[in-house]
Amino acid sequence: MRRQLSRMIREFEIDSPLGPNEAIVALLRRVGPPRRINLIPFRKPKHEYEGEVSHEAFKIMRVSRLVQKNHTVIIANLSPTGAGTRVSILVRPAVWSAAIIAIFALTSVLVAVGTLVANAAK
Repeated sequence: MRRQLSRMIREFEIDSPLGPNEAIVALLRRVGPPRRINLIPFRKPKHEYEGEVSHEAFKIMRVSRLVQKNHTVIIANLSPTGAGTRVSILVRPAVWSAAIIAIFALTSVLVAVGTLVANAAK
């Protein structure tokens, strides 16, 4: 289980030629505020991503009209460099999708243990 989750989490860095302020403006063009409840599921989203953007970091998810096909969260820190901005990125599953995987794995283990105990009594 731990190995599966570690394969789903990725870290990397990108050096952008944009300055920190330009990078934030470019992000804000594509990132809308986080929605708590999607009241109209078939409505076209206004932004490609939703989440939070600040001067030092951002945390975003891709927006989808129906069911999200890509349940990942992108968390990044922005730091200025001499030639632009360094973006340190962590890509991980959304908490609820990781929880579903954990529940599925736990259920599988409990069923296997229950089967072994039932067969051992015979």
